Amino acid sequence: MDAEQRYQFNNRTYEEWFGHSRSEIKGQHLWQVLGEPAYQKIKPYIQAVMTGQKITYESLVPYQNNGLRWINAAYIPDFGEQGEVKGYFAMVTDITERKQAEAMLRESEQRLSLAVEGAEMATWDVDLQTGKALWSARHFQLLGYEHVPSGEATLEMWRSRVHPDDLERVTRVAERAIQERSIYHSEHRIFRADNGQIVWLGAFGQVLYDDAGKAIRFIGIILDITDRKRAEQVLQQAKEELEIKVQERTAELNSLNQDLARSNQELEQFAYVASHDLQEPLRAVTGYTQLLIQDYQDRLDDSAQEYANYIVDAAKRMQQLIQDLLAYSRVGTRSLTFFPTDCNAVMHQVLQNLQVAIAESNATILCDSLPTVHADRNQLIQLFQNLIGNAIKFHRPKTSPEIHISAELAASKWLFRVQDNGIGIKARYLDRIFEIFKRLHSRMEFSGTGIGLAICKKIVERHSGTIWVESEPGIGTTFYFTIPIFHDPPNV
Repeated sequence: MDAEQRYQFNNRTYEEWFGHSRSEIKGQHLWQVLGEPAYQKIKPYIQAVMTGQKITYESLVPYQNNGLRWINAAYIPDFGEQGEVKGYFAMVTDITERKQAEAMLRESEQRLSLAVEGAEMATWDVDLQTGKALWSARHFQLLGYEHVPSGEATLEMWRSRVHPDDLERVTRVAERAIQERSIYHSEHRIFRADNGQIVWLGAFGQVLYDDAGKAIRFIGIILDITDRKRAEQVLQQAKEELEIKVQERTAELNSLNQDLARSNQELEQFAYVASHDLQEPLRAVTGYTQLLIQDYQDRLDDSAQEYANYIVDAAKRMQQLIQDLLAYSRVGTRSLTFFPTDCNAVMHQVLQNLQVAIAESNATILCDSLPTVHADRNQLIQLFQNLIGNAIKFHRPKTSPEIHISAELAASKWLFRVQDNGIGIKARYLDRIFEIFKRLHSRMEFSGTGIGLAICKKIVERHSGTIWVESEPGIGTTFYFTIPIFHDPPNV
């Protein structure tokens, strides 16, 4: 600007501010560009610089085209050869956003002050250029210092109280918050200045920057979290003790599993003995008793022959029981071979195995199209054969068995149904029928050992499925079981 306050030069930013080119601005009087209200606002500073003074100021200026702006201005006098002031240089910065931020910060600090007082928190405000700080009364109290009414403290007073094992970590977190312009958060220990007691503090802070992006202030709050940390330590100790107990219990379970494996092996050996050694004397009892009846029939009265028939019948039932126990044992001890198994082919084999029973009972078997599942084929045959065989056996008098087999996909597993029109099962017995040796009828009514459905349950469970039954006496029974859709064979 010259001595008459007319523009001699302005940069491009000035053009952007006021929307005029340099050629349009040059030679105009200051008030023509700024507007009369703005000119009157800064006129005292212009008068001062024209006396030869260097002037700096901050002011809210009402520009005619740009509205209210906070500016930071520096005026430097331009001296002529004789020392007269022939004009001045002006450097102006728009600090509106900074002023708005400072106003918001003051409001935030006021709200924060009310909040922290109610929550027994302490506040701090550090000048990062000088290391000087302002602490609240609570801050002095937490660190064990005598309260200074002015609140004046230093960053070094805080550093000297931080536990040596935590100082490097806390410093690193603070530096990261400054560099990344992120929220500062740390939990660390301090030694109180008055009694040396260790206290846990939780700290939250925010860094403030100047227009050049330089960190100038660090403000925040701290609170005593000692009780929480002690509770966490107690919880961690309890967790460690629990882990030790779990490890001990796991070792016990592993030992029990080994014992169980040995027991299973012994059971399998027993089943082998039952299959061979125990059945041999039973066959002898049956055979010799039948010879006794045949060879000495004329010497035995009716009672003796009846007793002999009881012996043969009991021996045969014992043989059947041993064979069923062996089958039940083999379901759980033999390794399974899982392959994609076509259930339609399985049903074909089952119907061939049961063709005599089907013919004798005049049974009608209706089978829908069945899926291919990952399963052990032999056990699947045994499962369907037991269920369909039971449906044939327990039919109503003077009524031919009607049996319907179907399957549908439900929630990543196949749901199978075996439905009949038989005698049904009373509701109070539905939870018992899968237990071994549980018979609902006398041998005079229906033959069997009460093991067949227990075998079915074990087969389904070894295929990671479930089995259940719904029934209405005199109407019929439906057995349900599931087999999951495995992408890979299950671990058996």
